[in-house]
Amino acid sequence: MRSRTGRIGLILALASLALLGVSVWQMQRKLSTRTDMKDRSIVWFNDPILEPSFEFQDVPCEVRTVESEGVKHVEVDWRGQTVVFDIGGRDDPRLPKLLRHEDWFKILPMAEDRAGTQDEVVQKLVSGETKPRLIIAARYPAEGFSSGSWGLVRRRDWRYRFVEFKIDGPADQAIVEHATTYREIERIVAPGPRDKPVEGLTQQQREDAAWQYYAMLQVTPAPLYRAKDKVVEQGMRAMGWTWPAAGVATLGLIVGAGLFMASKVGRPSL
Repeated sequence: MRSRTGRIGLILALASLALLGVSVWQMQRKLSTRTDMKDRSIVWFNDPILEPSFEFQDVPCEVRTVESEGVKHVEVDWRGQTVVFDIGGRDDPRLPKLLRHEDWFKILPMAEDRAGTQDEVVQKLVSGETKPRLIIAARYPAEGFSSGSWGLVRRRDWRYRFVEFKIDGPADQAIVEHATTYREIERIVAPGPRDKPVEGLTQQQREDAAWQYYAMLQVTPAPLYRAKDKVVEQGMRAMGWTWPAAGVATLGLIVGAGLFMASKVGRPSL
């Protein structure tokens, strides 16, 4: 009986090992040839800028929180132009510098490149091959809801405002603004199974949506992200049958090895 159990365990372990090898090999092949990653840029963000007065690429920038007629807002000066942000979340003057607005408002140095990894983007920044950009990402509750209200649960209706500060070009075009919602930008970059494909967008619009999606996450609290990680989901979809096969093979290998080892354990003599 023990020899029969041992043979079954050995056969199961060897078959599972073979299946695991094939599935891992196919998994690697599928991931290395993913077509959905072919035209995707890598977006890199540096730490948020916390100083209200700073220089970016030798251009001065001034940020201030002001109150007018009992209403506070944030003003940002850049190359003689001023952009104004309504307060979209916490405003705690007890916190130093721009930390008082950090949960909804961040100034972020950014880079976007078709490099393979973020480390490669950083290397290109150091060498000067890729130029850094400066943006502001701001998050607001759903339309018609105040900050801290039921608007927090209407995640896909949250509103986002993105501002990019241009270093070159005419001063009157130095500030470029974009406005969108969680729902609109997610439908372009990481659509859910019920989202209809967004058509008619130019390549530039899709590239803008890509960096805006990741900028959006910079001012969205991690516990409030959409429950399903779209990047992981896309990777699992690309692996196809290989990842469940690898899981079954691993389980079979454990069971087979257990049966084989158990067959070698003798019963104590009485």
